[in-house]
Amino acid sequence: MSIKNKLGFQALLNTLQVTVGNITDIRQKSKIDYSMWDIVGSTFAMMFFQDPSMLQFQERMKEKTNICNLETMVKVKNVPKEKTIRFNLNEIDSSVFSTSFKTIFSNLDSTGELEKFKFMDKYICAIDASEYFSSKNVFCKHCLKNHHTNDTTTYSHQVLVPLIVHPGKKQVLPLMPEEIKNGDGDRKQDCEINAAKRLVPKIKGDFPDLPLVFTGDALYTKQSFIELLKENNYSFILTAKEGNNKTLFEQIKNTTNIQNKEVITKDKKYEYEWVDNLDLNLSEKTIKVNYFAFKIIDIKSGKVTYKSSWITDLKIDEYNIEASVKAGRSRWKIENECFNILKNNGYEMEHSYGHGIENLSFNFFILTLLSLLFHQIHTLVDEIYQKARVKYGSLQRFWNELKSVIRIVLFKSWDQLLIFMLKPPPLIPVEVLMA
Repeated sequence: MSIKNKLGFQALLNTLQVTVGNITDIRQKSKIDYSMWDIVGSTFAMMFFQDPSMLQFQERMKEKTNICNLETMVKVKNVPKEKTIRFNLNEIDSSVFSTSFKTIFSNLDSTGELEKFKFMDKYICAIDASEYFSSKNVFCKHCLKNHHTNDTTTYSHQVLVPLIVHPGKKQVLPLMPEEIKNGDGDRKQDCEINAAKRLVPKIKGDFPDLPLVFTGDALYTKQSFIELLKENNYSFILTAKEGNNKTLFEQIKNTTNIQNKEVITKDKKYEYEWVDNLDLNLSEKTIKVNYFAFKIIDIKSGKVTYKSSWITDLKIDEYNIEASVKAGRSRWKIENECFNILKNNGYEMEHSYGHGIENLSFNFFILTLLSLLFHQIHTLVDEIYQKARVKYGSLQRFWNELKSVIRIVLFKSWDQLLIFMLKPPPLIPVEVLMA
């Protein structure tokens, strides 16, 4: 079976269609005007084709050509109204979408594409949280609350995203995210570290044989979280900071066992250091960790232009220290290649398409993240998509041109649209068209 049959646009879309097909539809059949796929598929199309708002999407879909393109490419028969989309999407249990992520990753694995993300014999899983909704007026029972000194409250939704990254690849592969939210009767607010403790077992359940090394910021250098990783047979490379790990850094100051390595180029000096078998904290049941650090020094000025340090359970030596630093630094990809892209490159992550009272807001985010995953896979395996992206330069210009084209031309498939984008036919005089 070819890669396109498993990772082409239609194959990826089929995984989402299967997921939606397994959703229990509690609506009365006599009152159903739109299928569940009409609701989810048209919403996903809005995210995939990067319409900035639901209202603009609805207005665009009123045109006959757009409705036909939605039917031929996304298999949506009718575009529901905003109220219908919001009401029904709010009722869908968000966890059902994990099936789509699992199937897509299974196809990445079976085609050999996932293997290309392996680094140091494992897959690096970067985790971090971000806010995707904030308001002082709109809220629900699941909102996180931030009370201000002026007696106002900000309500928000946050999400923890796990991301498969590789130091040498620009593409990233998101897994099913974990919502950070308050539950019914919770006395304490949910938080990022608690969400991470829920997330790790879920990833293990979805991908039991995937060898992962988790990387994250200094928030995660807590013994309870590290022990959870070890219980699930995962490794870790976590950012270490003196303010969070005083015991650790006291040992580093007092040890004589630190090993060093220098690499000097024409204008920079790279300094590496590492030491094994340190106590994470002062407790009797403290765990042992290995420490390594990295600096970049500008030779001409003598100034340190970058420095960071990490803890890990992996053995560090002179042969793998450079690769270990690359793995640790790849944590930034979750900010640069995921959250920054979602916020500033057409995905409108922080735009409120609708809040809802149960799952609406998070389901909008999941469909946005799935659209990012689709696009990332296109940049990996779809040669026509790759060539079209190169032709139009910026991502924004590419999508602007694409949306303009589908307003006036009917396409049978996504591939036909890309071929048209890559090699558009000669211009036809308007007099000919109007004749």
